[in-house]
Amino acid sequence: MTLPFRNSRTLSCLSALLGAGFPLIGWYTEMLYHRLPISPGSVLVLHQDMVVVWLLDTAPVVMGLYGYLLGSALEKLGLRLKAQIQSEDKLRLLLNNLGSGVIMINPSGTIQACNRTACAMFGYTEHELLGRNVRVLPPEIAAMHDQ
Repeated sequence: MTLPFRNSRTLSCLSALLGAGFPLIGWYTEMLYHRLPISPGSVLVLHQDMVVVWLLDTAPVVMGLYGYLLGSALEKLGLRLKAQIQSEDKLRLLLNNLGSGVIMINPSGTIQACNRTACAMFGYTEHELLGRNVRVLPPEIAAMHDQ
């Protein structure tokens, strides 16, 4: 199974680097235009009283950092989701290969899952049982569980 956010950390790293590049290119161009030495001190002198410029210049960096953190979280979530899906697949395989019939219901008596043996025992397909109340089973079995 391929998850849509498999490479999200890499993509967010690239976006963070691109985000950092825009202000650097802007500052470099500005230093050339004003014929100032290319240094962090020149940037500070040129923008010392311009809070708006600092906000605009640092916005791509902040957004890139946010993208990186979001990408990291998505990647971790993707790994957990993949592990959960594998665990459910193993459980489904185990249930379907049991010789006994197994039906899982929720507290209101709705059938949530069943194995092949249970379907064969009661003459239903899995699709016919899922989402229905346990009362569709023979009365002696339904009576024990429909509470």
